[in-house]
Amino acid sequence: MTQKRNTPQKAAVKHALGEATGFVSAGQLHATLVKHGSTIGLATVYRTLAELAENSEADSLQSKEGELLYRAC
Repeated sequence: MTQKRNTPQKAAVKHALGEATGFVSAGQLHATLVKHGSTIGLATVYRTLAELAENSEADSLQSKEGELLYRAC
């Protein structure tokens, strides 16, 4: 298994997810990051959240609307 790099963007997503209350969507997390001055792209947020969920660092569930929601473990 290839070890993924711990980039500043990944650290920012992990931090924001840890600060979030309850489950949040990638879009909500992206909006929070941008509001606080980040230039991170939405695709990067999606990829990072998927990686965190795969590595059991985040829980995910699907909303009634079909959107994936995440929270830190």
